[in-house]
Amino acid sequence: MLIYARKIASNMFLDMDAQQIMQNIKKIRLLKNYTMRYMADVIGCDQGAYSRWESGESEPRLSQFIKISELFDMSLDEIADFDPEHPEASKRAKMREYAFKLKEKEHQIVALEEQTNYLSKEKQLMEELVETKSKLAAMLEEKLKEKETKQN
Repeated sequence: MLIYARKIASNMFLDMDAQQIMQNIKKIRLLKNYTMRYMADVIGCDQGAYSRWESGESEPRLSQFIKISELFDMSLDEIADFDPEHPEASKRAKMREYAFKLKEKEHQIVALEEQTNYLSKEKQLMEELVETKSKLAAMLEEKLKEKETKQN
């Protein structure tokens, strides 16, 4: 029994033995102290069906795997790679992913700040230009008035 999943959340594809994944799900379920009844209720199936999944008699649909991953707050890849000897490994992987996303956001913020500074300087230059043009226009008006006064 192999599961061929479409691209889900991460950039990896899930292509693994469903029985192995269900063994990992059972381990995670037990670590979280979730009952089969609770899992079945959240996933939207009966307890017998869930029990058959864990025993390897049948397998859940992809949509049900996704519901399980949402319940565990883990990607399907993290569930597939889960190591009960090192349950913190998936948390560390998630923290690395969050740190990477945070770093990306920081870069975006810096770029936006630089763009804001540039636009602010450009605005200031435009205001100075408008002020200079206004002064020049006023000077020209004054010169024209002086010229008209001299001619009269």
